[in-house]
Amino acid sequence: MTAVFKKDFASLFHGFIGWLFLAVMWGILSLYIGMSSFIGLDPDITAVLAVSSVIMIVMLPILSMRSFAEERKTRTDQMILTAPVSIGQVVLGKYLALAAVHSIVVLGLCLYPLLLSRFGTVPFAQSYTGLFGMWLFGLAELAVCVFLSSLTENVIIAAVLSFACLFLSMIMPNLEQMISADGNLLTTVLGALDIPSRFDSFLNGKIDLTALVYLTSVVFLFLFLTTQVLQKRRYTVSRNTLSFGAYSTGLVALVLAVTVAANLAVNQLPSSYTVHDVTESGLYSLTDDTKEYLKQLDQDVTIYVLASTSDKDSALDSTLQQMAEESAHLKIQYVDPAANPSFLQKYDDVMDCTWNSLIVESGSRHKTLNYSDLYEYSIDYSTYQQSVTGYDAEGQVDSAIAYVVSEKLPKAYLLTGHGEESLGSNFTSVLTKLNCEYEDLDLLKNDTVPEDCGLLIINGPATDLSVDDADKVLDYLQNGGKLIATTNFQEAEDMANWDRVLAYYGVSASKGVVLENNPGYYYRLESYLLPEVSSTDETSSVVSGNGYVFMAYSQAFTEEEAGAEITKLLTTSDNAYIHSGVTSETENFEKKDTDVTGQYTLGVKAVVNAEESEESTAYLFGSVLTFSDGADQMVSGSNSTLFSNVVRACMEDEDGAEAISVPAKSISQESLTVPSMTAIVLNLVCIVLIPLALLITGFVIWLVRRRA
Repeated sequence: MTAVFKKDFASLFHGFIGWLFLAVMWGILSLYIGMSSFIGLDPDITAVLAVSSVIMIVMLPILSMRSFAEERKTRTDQMILTAPVSIGQVVLGKYLALAAVHSIVVLGLCLYPLLLSRFGTVPFAQSYTGLFGMWLFGLAELAVCVFLSSLTENVIIAAVLSFACLFLSMIMPNLEQMISADGNLLTTVLGALDIPSRFDSFLNGKIDLTALVYLTSVVFLFLFLTTQVLQKRRYTVSRNTLSFGAYSTGLVALVLAVTVAANLAVNQLPSSYTVHDVTESGLYSLTDDTKEYLKQLDQDVTIYVLASTSDKDSALDSTLQQMAEESAHLKIQYVDPAANPSFLQKYDDVMDCTWNSLIVESGSRHKTLNYSDLYEYSIDYSTYQQSVTGYDAEGQVDSAIAYVVSEKLPKAYLLTGHGEESLGSNFTSVLTKLNCEYEDLDLLKNDTVPEDCGLLIINGPATDLSVDDADKVLDYLQNGGKLIATTNFQEAEDMANWDRVLAYYGVSASKGVVLENNPGYYYRLESYLLPEVSSTDETSSVVSGNGYVFMAYSQAFTEEEAGAEITKLLTTSDNAYIHSGVTSETENFEKKDTDVTGQYTLGVKAVVNAEESEESTAYLFGSVLTFSDGADQMVSGSNSTLFSNVVRACMEDEDGAEAISVPAKSISQESLTVPSMTAIVLNLVCIVLIPLALLITGFVIWLVRRRA
């Protein structure tokens, strides 16, 4: 086998074919990578690798067409058939020679993530998973090409046959949809011939065992079939030929059956065992919160997907199937509205829903999720192009399930009438996602805080509460109420009644703004604080994320009385100080002699024993801007994550069951920083010089050997 491998590998580079293959594959893929990463500044090359499936449809037949067809045409196959080695070793040696050439291209492309990492953060796991998938995909298609080359002695026919079969495999999903949108036995059989879709799994950031087994079995099956073709030609027409032919047919049927059975068995395994998610945001895996919540689900829930199975969103389908595996009470059902229009007549809120929208139903309650709500988008206003930045299917479906199985939904009230800031849209979305109804509360129009108030939110009052308003708030808190509040650095001089509310939890707020001297604890301005985040139940997801919470113009909290259980959530460095007279227009933050340096507390959890053995819990934050969209964007959504966690903690019911809220998973990547001249040089070298050098080398070798 080694001798066959060396002979065929050398022959590919003694001629022009091997060099042409390397030059074309490298040149075209480098062109796309250059446009995407060197110029487009995208750190992820997996989207570009999808182009390789089209290029290989043309190049792999050219590379492999001579493997057996030319041997047969020149009659040199007789030497192979009579050689003192098995036919299987001959086939494997020739195949490995072709595979080695293909592997050279993939190994060369493996250098790109390393190169790009010099200009920014690169998703290495996702990039190399895509390259691994490209390598496996090429090996599978090469095995098909080698088999087809063994059927003919004409190299052109071998190349055309190979191209036709690979092209047919690529368009197989379209043929399936033309035959049946809902799928049937024929489309299932045709789906088994769809090689490119298995490559897509690796490009999407998944190591899929079903795709791995499929591509490996394609290699094994077609190399086995190639061996059988050559075995039949190894014998002359005789009685032995007939007996061997019968044996060969039976063996082919047996191997084919085993291959099909192996793939069917692997496909029956739960996706939690077959799919390994390598994306940085865990795009294709469920969070532990979701798994735990679904395991506790005790009511039957059906999720209707408004699409045919052939038109389903693969990422959404993966999420839903994983969720169904976690609970026997959760069922997924695809409904094609075009084939079953009467189904939608049962619901009055689906008229604006698009394809792949969801209806989550349990008993008499349902909630509709529009497909567009399952993704997050951003708009580039320079080009007015919209791009997907986040995937929120898991969180939205969790919320919908919680909604349809809940008998009573929590409610929050947002205090108004004292110059309070409105919550940012990111934060009201958190309340909606937690199925928490909310409305404004004006205590001038209400004798008390409403009885259905599960959470009171006071977002930075700028003027003091009246005595009556403060009494109403304290009465609510003393009866076990929950509070989330921020303080306002631009508050009135006299805030005696607001101070009474804070004093109930044993704290007071400073009259100045906290400034930082430690550059690691602020962003650009000393008042734009990035405090230390303590590790607690409420902050764990922030700590495990980017670890930042943005607090601008924050006041500090000081413990005044014993009796309240205080947990520090956010603290400054030891080099911070409190500065008075700061406004949003202040630019000079020079430290005064009267400013005291030290560590300050910017966020606390306070628990006091209320009446009737109940506890009242408050989450207090020193910056009125904590729950603004601008602050949230500064730290990629960490502020809204913190808000979600504290709301969940406040909404814990008497049985200890918590509301569930899974944040959207980021799809976008930070752009690279490639200087324009560097990009030009890299494109010149990778797209022009390297392919040109390969072509010239191949041509010179071919010309020298031709003249020899």
